[in-house]
Amino acid sequence: MTRLDKTFDFDAFIDAPNTRAFIGKNYDYYKKIWSIDCIKANRDPRRMMRMHWNWLAIFMVPAWLGYRKMYAHAAVWTGIIALLSFCEEFFHLKLSGGYGVGNFIFALLLKSLYFHHTVEFFEKNRHRSAQDLEALILERGGTSVMQAILATILCMGAIILATSLGYAMGQPTLAIDMDSANVPV
Repeated sequence: MTRLDKTFDFDAFIDAPNTRAFIGKNYDYYKKIWSIDCIKANRDPRRMMRMHWNWLAIFMVPAWLGYRKMYAHAAVWTGIIALLSFCEEFFHLKLSGGYGVGNFIFALLLKSLYFHHTVEFFEKNRHRSAQDLEALILERGGTSVMQAILATILCMGAIILATSLGYAMGQPTLAIDMDSANVPV
């Protein structure tokens, strides 16, 4: 039912009670935009990577990913930003403009990424019993303000740590000129 190939039945997927439960808050909104995307992609869900405005994600990608419980995506985003922060300090680069552009583009794609995340969840768990699947949907689906806060804190901590390490490791070493140091030999 959830495999993204020519046999994928988008209408059955989006109208399924489990899909509604997994999306949780704003189900009707996601159903509407994903239905339009599916039509624009000639009913081929593999091509459903469209851009959508997302105010929260424009400013706080990790918060949005945490809110939607997309932990692996949040970890990858945090890792990329932390690596860029480290490199910026270590190599004395100025990449700050790139953060804004990258954040903006990624934020525009998040709602489509969330569709693929939702489909992937059901694909990975298609062999579970109905009772197990319902329990997993309660655990991994829906939204969580607490997870949004936690993802933001972890991301900021990783960035601060990476920046500090890059700064500390990127400083030139102190070389002492033994001839001019007036050190008795």
